[in-house]
Amino acid sequence: MARLESKPLLPLGNNDTHHGESFAQRLLSIPREVIPLSLLAFGGPPAHLALAHDRFVYKHKWLTDERFLEVLSISSAIPGPSSTQDNGEHTLLSLFYTFYWIGSIIFGGGQVMLPMLLDDVVMAGWVTKEQFLIGLALVQSLPGPLFNIAAYLGALLYGVSGSIVTTMGLFGPGIILFFGLLPLWERVRNNKSLKIFLSGVNASATGLIMASFMLLWEKAVHSNANAAVGLATALMVGVFRMPMSVAIILGSILGFLLSSEVFDLGQKEFCLLSCVHAWWKPTPDTSYQIQLSGTLDLSYDVNAYDIDIFDTPNTTIAELQQRGIKVICYFSAGTYEDWRTDKDRYASDIIGTPLDEWEGESWVDIRSSALREIISDRMKLAQAKGCDGVDPDNVDGAFNDNGFDLTADDQLDFNIFLASTAHDLDLTVGLKNDLDQIKDLVSHFDFAVNEQCVQYDECDVVVPFIDQDKPVFGIEYSGDKTSGCATANSLNFDTLFKTLSLQGERYSCREMAGDS
Repeated sequence: MARLESKPLLPLGNNDTHHGESFAQRLLSIPREVIPLSLLAFGGPPAHLALAHDRFVYKHKWLTDERFLEVLSISSAIPGPSSTQDNGEHTLLSLFYTFYWIGSIIFGGGQVMLPMLLDDVVMAGWVTKEQFLIGLALVQSLPGPLFNIAAYLGALLYGVSGSIVTTMGLFGPGIILFFGLLPLWERVRNNKSLKIFLSGVNASATGLIMASFMLLWEKAVHSNANAAVGLATALMVGVFRMPMSVAIILGSILGFLLSSEVFDLGQKEFCLLSCVHAWWKPTPDTSYQIQLSGTLDLSYDVNAYDIDIFDTPNTTIAELQQRGIKVICYFSAGTYEDWRTDKDRYASDIIGTPLDEWEGESWVDIRSSALREIISDRMKLAQAKGCDGVDPDNVDGAFNDNGFDLTADDQLDFNIFLASTAHDLDLTVGLKNDLDQIKDLVSHFDFAVNEQCVQYDECDVVVPFIDQDKPVFGIEYSGDKTSGCATANSLNFDTLFKTLSLQGERYSCREMAGDS
C-alpha cells in the first residue's frame, strides 16, 4: 500500500484542491484562508486552533492530523505561540522590554500568561485586577482576544503608543523563533526522540492552560449566575458545536438576565474551583469582640476577636483558635503610623496630611505601588501569624483632607486591591466604614466594620452586607444604649458600645437583648 504524504502547509505544490490555478492564485489563497481566522475566532487560541484544524485539515487537506499536531508542538515549544497580554511600567522603553521579556519566556500559549500577568501587572499596581478582568471580558467578545488584550493593557498605560509597543514586544520573540525554526523542521521532523519530546510539550501546554483556566475561574466567577453562564457557554461550543460568536452573544444575554439588577437569581457565591481558596466566611449571626489597646481580655464568649496584628503575639492567636474563636487582625491600610515596626518603609512622598485627632498618624497616597507592597506584606504577616481575617482601617481617605487630591475611583481601586489581596492569601476581609462606596464594594468584602452609624443615622447604608448574608460589626462610642441597641438589633447588626480607645470593656446590644 502506498504511503500517504501530508501536503505542505503552504498550498503551493500541485494538489487536487488547487489544480489548474496559477502560482499567484495559490499564493493569494493563503491570506484568503488565514485572515478569516483572526476575524471569526472569538475566545482566543482554542478558537483559532479549532478553526485552523477545520480549514487546513478537513476542508482543504493541506495538512494531516499528524502534521497539524507537529506545527502545534513547535508553536508550543517556543515563546509566545499565541501571545498576548501585557506588563506596564513608566516609560515606553521599559514597557516594550517587559513585554518582550514575557514573550520570550512564556511557553504553551497565550492563556499561560494569565498567572504571570496577574502577578507582574496587577499586583505591581500598574493596572487593577478589576481593569484586567474587565478588559479580558471585553476582548473575549471580539475576534482575536489574545491580540486585543495586549493592545488593551498597553492603551491603559500609554494610549495608542502603548498598544503598539506592547503588541510588538509580545509577539516579536515568537515570530522570530517560529520562522527561524520552520525551515529546519523538515530535516528533523522524523527524529523519534524529537517526536517524543514534542508530545510531552503538547501535554505540558495543556496542563498550563488548565492551570490558567482554574486561575481565571477563581478570579472572575463569584456567583451561581456567572458560573451558569460559563458552563452554558462551554456546552454550547464544546457539545453542540455552536459558533463561538453566537455562543458569546447568547452567554452575554444570559448573564444580563441573571444579573441582580435584572432578575436576581443565584447571586450567592459559587463554590467549585474557588473552594481551593476557602477563606472563612462569617454570617450575620457571628458575634465579635474588638480590642485594640490595653491588656487583652480573652474572657468573652464570642465567635471572633478583632485584635491588633502587631501587638498580639502568635501564642494569643493560637489560644483563641484552640477555643474555636476566629481571629481578625487589625491594621491601618490608609494611614501611616509612626510607631509601627515597618514605619521606615514609608517614603516621605507617600505620607500626606496628619489626622487631627490621632497623634503620629497621617493619610497616605493609596495610589502608590510601594504602599501596596507594604500592605501586601502586612497581610502576609497576618497569614503567617495564623489570623483568619484582616480588618484594614482608614479606607476612606479620598473623602478626607488627605494631601493628595485622591478621587473616589482611587479609593475604590485601593479597596478592591485590599479585598483581592486578602482573598489570595485565604484571609477573610472587612470593609471599615467607606459608606459612599458600599454598593460597589459589598460583593468584594466578607463583613463590614462600621463606626457610629446609629449616632449619625446611617445604618441603612450598611444593610447591603446583611442582604448578602454577611455580618455588620457595629461600634458606637456615645448615645443612648437602649434606643441605639434597638436600632442595631432590628437590622441584625452585632453592635458594641465601646470607649474611643477600644479597650476591653464593652456593652453588647445583642447580649443585653438576650440574643447571645
